[in-house]
Amino acid sequence: MHKEQLMELHQFFVHVFKEIMPDQNNCEYYEIYEKLDVKPHHIHKLKTEQRAAIFLLAACIAEGLSEKDGTIPDNLSKRLADNAFKYINTKSTEKLNTTTEDTLHKINAGDSKGLVRN
Repeated sequence: MHKEQLMELHQFFVHVFKEIMPDQNNCEYYEIYEKLDVKPHHIHKLKTEQRAAIFLLAACIAEGLSEKDGTIPDNLSKRLADNAFKYINTKSTEKLNTTTEDTLHKINAGDSKGLVRN
């Protein structure tokens, strides 16, 4: 996917997130998204950072929808977040706090038992 297309998709997910969950910013993945500091209009950011931001927003949307609707699997948000963490590089990780880095290390080490949401 081209960078411009990723930016458009990112903007779309921002709109969907705001429409579906206007007051629900307590998603742990949204906190990571905010600390990543990648917005749709940031043309100087890497494609991988845009992808990570898209997957983090998708994880928040999936988490919110799974709480509202029983037909969406609970683990979908975790799987989307796992994909996001694959795209977060070391430069981006420096922006995140140590709690988020611990989460990233657990996921990278395969120890995600404590991260599975019920």
